[in-house]
Amino acid sequence: GFEAKDKAPPAPLTLAKDVPYLLRYKGVDNRKCEVCYYSGEGEMEGAGRLLNCGVGLWIHANCAIWSPEVVEGEYGHLENVPALLKRMKTTVSVCKICSKAGSGVSCFHCSCVYHVQCAWKASHHFFRNKTVICKSHNPPLGDLLLSSISVDRRVTVVRELDKELCSIDFSSENYMIRMGSLMVKSLGQIVTAEPGYHNTSAIYPVGYCAVRFYWSYRNPGRRAMYTCSITKHTGGPRFVVNIEEEGYASRHIHDTNINQTVDFVYRNVKLTCKKHKKLRPFEELQDANKFFGLDIPIVRRMIEELPGRAQLENYVVTPRRIPLPLKGLPLPFNPSGTARTQPFYHARSHKRVMPSAGMISGAHESQAAGPLVSPSQWYRQNSAILPRPVSQAGYA
Repeated sequence: GFEAKDKAPPAPLTLAKDVPYLLRYKGVDNRKCEVCYYSGEGEMEGAGRLLNCGVGLWIHANCAIWSPEVVEGEYGHLENVPALLKRMKTTVSVCKICSKAGSGVSCFHCSCVYHVQCAWKASHHFFRNKTVICKSHNPPLGDLLLSSISVDRRVTVVRELDKELCSIDFSSENYMIRMGSLMVKSLGQIVTAEPGYHNTSAIYPVGYCAVRFYWSYRNPGRRAMYTCSITKHTGGPRFVVNIEEEGYASRHIHDTNINQTVDFVYRNVKLTCKKHKKLRPFEELQDANKFFGLDIPIVRRMIEELPGRAQLENYVVTPRRIPLPLKGLPLPFNPSGTARTQPFYHARSHKRVMPSAGMISGAHESQAAGPLVSPSQWYRQNSAILPRPVSQAGYA
């Protein structure tokens, strides 16, 4: 079973610990754009919203679109953003209007540098071909002149995920990987001594922790924060889901079966939607492993890179091109705390050895290019042509 305690009265919203931090936080947005160096989201008719362009790196939508290095693809993919970030590290520009550091756009005639938001507020002219001209030049205004620079379409930054993941130090506790509504806080440790911590399609590392924002089962149309974690339990893993929602006490659910744990959430969400005559959520998250994030390709790939994965007999590895050399990954889970009590696994090598050409006579040198055999097989096949051992007395 599971343990559920939500009959307590709603907690106050002032200093309630059960209210999620991301839901009650109303402070200053400290995310800084890597181009204009302004913090927080920009106005739609200005810098625009912030886009994630790397590990801890952000860039305004218009700051990226109006840069000369960046090219917008057919489906809103912004390419060559790393080239823009590299230029910002090597060059220093100052906006002519606000006299602050940063870059954005430059005039086609006088090459004056402006922030995108500063140039737009100053009524400079923006054209469809990514050309900006100062209003003092009195350029001819035609059909290419833009009346709005608001980015109300879907744009994404093309990123090199493999390089970004390899730059993260997983030995520290400060990393967080976010993919849509899922945030992975810890990958955990693989348990190799007990078979219940993996199957053919999933690995359940001890210490794994992820946060998912999903529909509330109390209030339709609102979201709650579900903290999913895996702990060690007698006979196998324990799957824990801690539900936190603004205005309610937290609810703790745990079970040794991952399907039973997640099914409680799905069942109550469907009942709430049916009761209030709301549309049911999509069925794509009905899989328990996907709700925990274990079935997401990038998370599954990182878990497969954890030490000890090669010792799991029943797990089927996802085919991939090259491995990820991740840094600071935790060692396999050791229940006793000492390596002396852990089972020893022999690393069997099936490397086939080729004898050197000096060991083969001239009449049989062509055998060196034949099929590879083990040293013992080669010795039995060529025992007739090998020189006989000589005794200490000098007689063959």
